[in-house]
Amino acid sequence: MTKQLNMKLFKTIFATLILCMAFSQAEAQKNIIPNFFVQNLNLPAHEVVIYPNPVEGNVVNFKSPALIRKVEISNIIGKCVKTKENDNYIYDDLSIMLENCESGIYLAKITFEDEKVLIKKLIIK
Repeated sequence: MTKQLNMKLFKTIFATLILCMAFSQAEAQKNIIPNFFVQNLNLPAHEVVIYPNPVEGNVVNFKSPALIRKVEISNIIGKCVKTKENDNYIYDDLSIMLENCESGIYLAKITFEDEKVLIKKLIIK
């Protein structure tokens, strides 16, 4: 059992390192993480990588192994401040412009094509 846990921990740490390397390269390439990095993270079908998080600029990106249909960003009191639908049905990738959003903690509600929903924390600096 501990051998399986150690292997899972190793895979998680390795995947995090790969993602960090991809993110460093992605910053130089307009915040684009290639699909094979997300696929190699072995994410569950309805998991999302949000980058950069915390957000220091005007753009936040969402990548997932599943098709993202819509992202709604709400402030901490529940008021929706941004909504973006994936009209182009780009597989696994969605970017949102965050101009006029104040610094703080937000919640990103990600709705997938099959109507499953995931809520993740988003920090805007």
